[in-house]
Amino acid sequence: ALNVAMAGQSPQNLRDWLAPQIPGAESLRKTLNTLANLWLIPYPETEQQRRRGIELAGDIALEDRIVLHWGMALANFPLFRTTTQAMGRLLRLHGDFLGQEISTRVLEYHGGSYTVVRCTERILQSVTAWNVICKESDHYRQATTYTVRKPELIEWLSETMLCREGENQKALIDLLRTNELFPFDLTTDAGMILHSSPKFQIFREGLDREMVKLVN
Repeated sequence: ALNVAMAGQSPQNLRDWLAPQIPGAESLRKTLNTLANLWLIPYPETEQQRRRGIELAGDIALEDRIVLHWGMALANFPLFRTTTQAMGRLLRLHGDFLGQEISTRVLEYHGGSYTVVRCTERILQSVTAWNVICKESDHYRQATTYTVRKPELIEWLSETMLCREGENQKALIDLLRTNELFPFDLTTDAGMILHSSPKFQIFREGLDREMVKLVN
């Protein structure tokens, strides 16, 4: 999908590329819709992040592209954000989780409906397929931790996290350790990178609480 977007091609080009790889019309439709919503359809609130992500994709290793897919999913899909928040919280507290635990927490936030449950299950399947988590018996555990070293990726991921925040600001330490970023280990220089970036304003709240917000 990123290669299609980088070449300025259309959803039809993406369909043609996916069709030989995905059996079944319904599976193809769902995959196409997800990838198109990530990279081919511009949304005003996240268009700047989408364009910058496409630019970055050409300058990073293929294994680092998981950062871009994850960031755009957080920005464009509120349900993905809620689901991965629940995953990250339970993984940090207990080291594993049950699928039912995630569904329960997501339903508490979005309201009870069969559609929400099915979407949550698909997110679990997708994150498993990305080798971020793995299933052992009935429990899910984290399978991989990705170390993010490139300053441009750290800057982009942080900007993407803030672009959909209602107040457009967050405590710096909370931003860098937020639960929905559980697959990623940001380098110890991450705070310094945000301090030196013109895209962020860092200020103090109280005596020792550093806050970060996007510069419009």
